[in-house]
Amino acid sequence: MKIRFSTVFSTILALSSIRFCIGTRDIRDVSPRPSKDDYLKWLDYTSYPFFHSSTSMAVKIINDNTIELSSTILTREDHRYTSLKYLDVSNGKLETIRSNAFVNVKTYYWGSRLNCVYYLLLNNNRISNLETDAFSSLDELKHLDLSNNNLSFINNDFENLKNLNLLNLSNNNISYINITAIYASEIDLSNNNLSDISIVGIEKRRPSINLSFNKLTSILVNNSFLNELDISNNKLQSLNATYISESGIVQLNASNNQIHEFKITEIVKSLKVLDLSFNNMSDFTYSNFSILQHLNLSDNYFKHITNGAFNELENLNTLNLANNYLEVIQNETFIGLKNLNVLIISNNRLKTLETGSFRDLIKLNYLNLANNLLESTSSGTLSESLKGLWGLNKLNLANNSIKTIVSENFYGLDSLYQLDLTYQNLTDLPIGVFNYLYYLKTLNLSCNSLETIKKGIFTGLNKLETLSLAFNKLKTFEYESFYIHC
Repeated sequence: MKIRFSTVFSTILALSSIRFCIGTRDIRDVSPRPSKDDYLKWLDYTSYPFFHSSTSMAVKIINDNTIELSSTILTREDHRYTSLKYLDVSNGKLETIRSNAFVNVKTYYWGSRLNCVYYLLLNNNRISNLETDAFSSLDELKHLDLSNNNLSFINNDFENLKNLNLLNLSNNNISYINITAIYASEIDLSNNNLSDISIVGIEKRRPSINLSFNKLTSILVNNSFLNELDISNNKLQSLNATYISESGIVQLNASNNQIHEFKITEIVKSLKVLDLSFNNMSDFTYSNFSILQHLNLSDNYFKHITNGAFNELENLNTLNLANNYLEVIQNETFIGLKNLNVLIISNNRLKTLETGSFRDLIKLNYLNLANNLLESTSSGTLSESLKGLWGLNKLNLANNSIKTIVSENFYGLDSLYQLDLTYQNLTDLPIGVFNYLYYLKTLNLSCNSLETIKKGIFTGLNKLETLSLAFNKLKTFEYESFYIHC
């Protein structure tokens, strides 16, 4: 079998180029590539006139009054072991990046001219103009930071950067961007002036896109697959159900908008995290999120939640309903949430917890009912509603209107180790009130109206570590008040 010498030579040259671009390590070396922090340790400070003579893998250019970055001032001819990987040109007065500005940042190796810059920092300048092909020679670039500049229009400026992991364009004045021509896996466009955006044709990369703190009133997602989408702090009034169900989004943050309607008719099979807090919602269709794990509906205008509203969210782990206007929790409000671990209903107007309100929550670990209007505790509201929470570890009842408590209130809470009863109207604690809390470690009774601590009140609390009685009206501690019988 004959082998052409030119073929062998070309193969050796290709392998050598690969070996060079991953640094001075051997091609067989599988150790991790140096991180951004590693390069910072090797940072060499220089000025534009002396850039050409630098031999460090990481360079920080000390900026002067230079306003244009071009191939004329960015010239460096490296050798095998001095290839530039990290270039910091931040915190200057740059206004323009010229075409092919980095074309002369090359390394000669076996007849090839390579550019192996991984990190390029241009943040905190005054850049408003990116000329055509400004970054075209940076084939290996992984991280490009253009944040805190004056960019207003982005078209196809990054289409040649096929290996980008992070593109940071935050804190500019961008009002238009062709996001389809960006191949980064993480795109930060927060704090710009975008009023609408189309995310079309992104099918393979599954990027995470941050569009928070813009002026968005509409967003179109079509033929695209996303990992995370942050559209918080905009001016959106509704969400398009189609792109949520078809885009494969895993995490969606739509908090701090003006959303008043969010109805999903299609089955959403990918969404795991949904944040709709700080909106104008009073109604919500919950049933089509088959694998949703975290749902935040806090700081809206919910006054009522119908029975079975969350019935099909069998994978839900966290539900936040804080800061709404709820007055009643019905006995089947949370039916079906067998995997719920955290439930927050603080800062509402709750007066009534119907019998069995939480009976389906067999895996609930944390329940927050603080800052409501709960009163009845004897054999009514609280006692009956908490039945069945065998795995509950933390219970927050702070700042309600509870005047009396009895031992039956906590019967069955065998796993409870943290109980907060601060800011109530408690004047007396019956003996044995905590009898069933065998594993309680933290008990907070501060900011009440207790006058006497009787002997036997803390009987059974064999594992108690922290007890707070601050800001009460205590006058008497009976003999052996704090004696715990083991």
